[in-house]
Amino acid sequence: LNNPSPMVQLHALLLLFKLKQYDPLAISKLASNLARAPPKGPLAQVLLIRCIASVIRRQPQPDRELLKFLQDLLHDKSFTVMYEAARTICALPNINRTQVISA
Repeated sequence: LNNPSPMVQLHALLLLFKLKQYDPLAISKLASNLARAPPKGPLAQVLLIRCIASVIRRQPQPDRELLKFLQDLLHDKSFTVMYEAARTICALPNINRTQVISA
């Protein structure tokens, strides 16, 4: 994921998720680590948002760090990333009303 090319970042992230798809703890750790140092490409960020959404859906109480990351992506320069972040926040089942209004 250190490659500057957005397409390489996307394919590297896809490969990581496919390799770890049956290990929820590994996916959770990967999502947390990538939320601290996210990929630069918008398509890789959209994939990361979808991964974070699946991690949050599995938790009884949403992780504040991941929710903060999703809210920060609402101000991204890419409209695709902003839309996906807003859609994800609104679709999460265990989010209260004030968090959805901010999205």
